[in-house]
Amino acid sequence: MSRTGALLGLAAALTMLSGAGPASAQTKVKLKLVHGYPETHFLWQQGGKVFVDAVTEATRGQVEFEVYPANQLGKEQFSALSTNLAEVGLITPANAGGKLSLTSVTELPGLYQSSCEATGKFWALAKEGGLLNESEYKPNRLHVIYVATVPPYSLMTISKETATLDALKGLKIRVAGSAMNKTVTALGGTPVQVAGAEMYDALSRGTVDGTIYSRMALNAYKLEPLLKYSVDGIRLGSGSVVMAVSERAWKALPDDLKKAVAAAGLKAQRHLCEYQDAQEAKASRDLVEKNGWKMVTLPPEQVKLWGARVAEANKAWAVELDGSGRKGTQLLDAFTKANPEF
Repeated sequence: MSRTGALLGLAAALTMLSGAGPASAQTKVKLKLVHGYPETHFLWQQGGKVFVDAVTEATRGQVEFEVYPANQLGKEQFSALSTNLAEVGLITPANAGGKLSLTSVTELPGLYQSSCEATGKFWALAKEGGLLNESEYKPNRLHVIYVATVPPYSLMTISKETATLDALKGLKIRVAGSAMNKTVTALGGTPVQVAGAEMYDALSRGTVDGTIYSRMALNAYKLEPLLKYSVDGIRLGSGSVVMAVSERAWKALPDDLKKAVAAAGLKAQRHLCEYQDAQEAKASRDLVEKNGWKMVTLPPEQVKLWGARVAEANKAWAVELDGSGRKGTQLLDAFTKANPEF
């Protein structure tokens, strides 16, 4: 077979990850990308789509993405990459079946004040050579393109103001993942696991009394009319996503395309965190002015009490991971001390 024919054959097989070597710089590359969000969701529009568009522009269409939104290829994007169903995935670590448990460090309370601060600290550990990359992503054969953390969560409730720990005691609070579970338990609430898409029903039916969530993300599930109170003065962790390429697909890309993909990832990462922080500030104002919410700022003595409780939750998270042979305490310390990078 001629060299040209061989390269064309490789391009056709890249999506199936045949294991062949890097494609020619002139070869058209098609990659399947999976994510779990509606096409209108901000994590896609302001993150994933920014990345895809930037790669397409930088490579002049040499790299083409076949995008499958809203769990069209399955509810778990990590598995889609590990089983070669897709090459690229916007992964929600909390839904990865325990495979990315160290990444839940970003869900811990009190460690950052904004999306960009959290994302920058996250990237410092997730990039090539970082502690998270070496401990979690590389062993799972993932090459991380960019990361994102939603603005730090606030406690929001339906019918009861929670400006003290006593007021929070016994309330059923929606959580997602073990880190948030520990946070709510430490504060005296009762954690109830509810998926994001099911929050509206859980709140409207009284299955939960409130949620820990980002204010700017409420609109994605039309939750603003259901809630009335929120607490300021303490940050309660957040949720994160990871845009990653399977290691096999990454190795099959030629160096010039790897460079374009990496640059596009950093562009999307910066854009998304800045967008989220701006929207969080706007959403907080709008919830008060347009929806009649009451924002309660914790007094100093309560900030101290809440801070001591969430510090206990963070320590419990680390000790639990240490007990399973993972680097919980080391990672918590590294994240706490990390300087934000982009």
